[in-house]
Amino acid sequence: MITFIVALVILSIILLFCIARTYWSTKAIAGSVLRLLASSLLPILGNVILVAGQNPVLADAGYIIYFVGTDVMLLFLLRYVLLYCGYEHVHLSILVSVYSLYSLDCLALVCNPLFHHVFSTRQITLPSGLIYYQLVSDWYHYLHLVLTLLLVLSIFLILLHKLFTSPKIYRERYLVILFSMLVVFLWEAYYILANIPIDMSMIGYIACGVLIYYFSIEYVPYYLMDRMLSNIVSHLSDGLLFYDEGGNCIYANDSAYHLFHLKEKRLETLRQLVESTIGSDWPLPDNTLCSRRVDAGNQELTLEFSMRSLYDKRHLLIGSFINIQDRTEEERRLSLERYLATHDKLTGLYNADYFYQCAEKLLRDNPEREYLMIGSDIKEFKLINDIYGNRTGDAILVKLARTIDHYATGESVYGRLDNDRFGLLMPKDHFSEELFVEGSKTVPYVEADMNFPIVIHVGVYEIKDRSLSVQIMMDRAFLAIAGIKNDLEKRVGYYTDQIRDDILWEQRISGTLEEALRNGDVVPYLQAQIGAGGKVEGAEVLVRWNHVSEGFLSPARFIPILEKNGMIVNMDRYIWEYACKILAHWKSLGRTDLYLSVNISPKDFYFLNIYETFVDLVEKYRLDPRSLRLEITETIIISDIKHRLQTIMKLREYGFILEMDDFGSGYSSLSMLKDLPIDILKIDMKFLYQTQAPQRGRTILDLIIKLAKELDMPVIAEGVETAEQVEFLTEMGCDMFQGFYFAKPIPLDAFEQNNHIGS
Repeated sequence: MITFIVALVILSIILLFCIARTYWSTKAIAGSVLRLLASSLLPILGNVILVAGQNPVLADAGYIIYFVGTDVMLLFLLRYVLLYCGYEHVHLSILVSVYSLYSLDCLALVCNPLFHHVFSTRQITLPSGLIYYQLVSDWYHYLHLVLTLLLVLSIFLILLHKLFTSPKIYRERYLVILFSMLVVFLWEAYYILANIPIDMSMIGYIACGVLIYYFSIEYVPYYLMDRMLSNIVSHLSDGLLFYDEGGNCIYANDSAYHLFHLKEKRLETLRQLVESTIGSDWPLPDNTLCSRRVDAGNQELTLEFSMRSLYDKRHLLIGSFINIQDRTEEERRLSLERYLATHDKLTGLYNADYFYQCAEKLLRDNPEREYLMIGSDIKEFKLINDIYGNRTGDAILVKLARTIDHYATGESVYGRLDNDRFGLLMPKDHFSEELFVEGSKTVPYVEADMNFPIVIHVGVYEIKDRSLSVQIMMDRAFLAIAGIKNDLEKRVGYYTDQIRDDILWEQRISGTLEEALRNGDVVPYLQAQIGAGGKVEGAEVLVRWNHVSEGFLSPARFIPILEKNGMIVNMDRYIWEYACKILAHWKSLGRTDLYLSVNISPKDFYFLNIYETFVDLVEKYRLDPRSLRLEITETIIISDIKHRLQTIMKLREYGFILEMDDFGSGYSSLSMLKDLPIDILKIDMKFLYQTQAPQRGRTILDLIIKLAKELDMPVIAEGVETAEQVEFLTEMGCDMFQGFYFAKPIPLDAFEQNNHIGS
């Protein structure tokens, strides 16, 4: 008896230690374990009272506490098992029914002192002389045992179900708990069935609680982790070979066999294959990498090998392993990235950066040899893409790239710079203009139904100044193309210093225009327009530029440049307002009999609202719109005909007089005369002299003037320089004249003085 009590006390202390450890645990299941361990103290307490008590009242109390505590402990054990097995979401009504049933059982047990329906006690004297009150069962005690058995069986069934439905590597955690409970149950059954005076099965309760605590809170499943790690290693995409401390290969995963296309898993064959592949570098130094190309099946793989040693806590060698990674796709991707870093994706030629880099190296390595920098450009390539689509455009570029590759020599460097522009650096003595012209004609058509003429221009710059960057050399080759861009017959252009000077001049003109307008360096010159009676009717406003460094510039030196880059809009807007200021000044002096004609460029329609601009000007300066005549050319309505015709109609309806300048010099003048609402025709006398048949020109001029008369349209002849011209123009019925014969373009003050304005 004393031994039993001592054992009970020691195990109880262990159980209390487990309770304390569980209390501080952060595991999710710790709360359920804590309640289970705490509830197991009740049967222990009942057992202590029963053994230590020496009277029947304490014996009865001990038995009741023992039985009730067992019920409570089993209910908490049920809840623990549900959580431990992952069945915590059992339907609430089932748990409520179970808890209610065993609550009634506990109530029946507590009522035993009143009804004596559960048990009674019988005093016996043990061989040691101690008194012990043995349990005498009544009818309800057997019912209580059945209920207890049902609860225990339910717990067993839950564990068994989880045991057989879980993966094999997880069965250990359930099997240990199930085995511990089975031992306790059999121990308890033994004491009940054997009718031994003192029930020592409580020691089994405590032992079971300790085991539950250990496997739930403290246990680290090394076997489980080993099995999981083994599975992970086996299914890794990397190949792995393990060696023991003696250098013997003891294991290889499936991926290692797969990488070497070995169908039979023979470890020795694989080891020899791996070590022979690594070759002279075997064995690899610790934590180093090496790459090898391996023929595996019908493809070549790039494999990366690394070796690492394993040591225990005392730094003693345990073994080592080789890690094999398949770098084939990565190597292909990197190879493609390296290729695209230097090559054009579409054509396969060098890209711009690498072309310039290689060209610079070629020039540096051959300082004595003469080279040409050549650029090619496809005329109207954007239009080709718009008409036939990008797929056709790409096909043309690929064909042109193949042509360049075919005609370029091995001592050349060539590449695609951007869009349809290609560059080529080649030795001067290998260049042949005829060869390039012939080559450019091999590209024209890539589709059977393609009828758009593909014109390829080539620009050539002879490299004389090697201090220039290759980019500037290439720019000069393309400047040579700019000089022949509109020539359908000429395919090859050569860079000259004059081209460079023209470009610099264009930049200079464009860069100084705004300042010239602000400073008043751009001024109007007026050229009188004379009526048939010899009277000055008005004047055309022409522009002159008194450049700050170049001096007086004729329009031919800057107007084409401004037309080309669109800055003509700034100058026109300036001259229009200047003309309005002049008319407003004349109006203040009472001279409303004179008009001024101003020119409108086709570019003005792109950047300005022409109607609003002119209406705002005449309203700002309070002018009669008929005093400001507007000169246009037929090129104005080559594009966006509908919109521009509407604008011209609105200007005419507002009161402006519109003149068609250079009538007869274009290709569709009669059509324009039919469609355009024009008030006056201007005919340039160059019409007569830019022909080998001047008499025929006179006949056509006579017919034009007669046609204008029929249409009730006055005619102004400009460029009149001789009395003979005045005479035959007068005979033809020309209404007005403009030209050097009557007056040159002169400054405003000279014009006003000649016409007695303000004097």
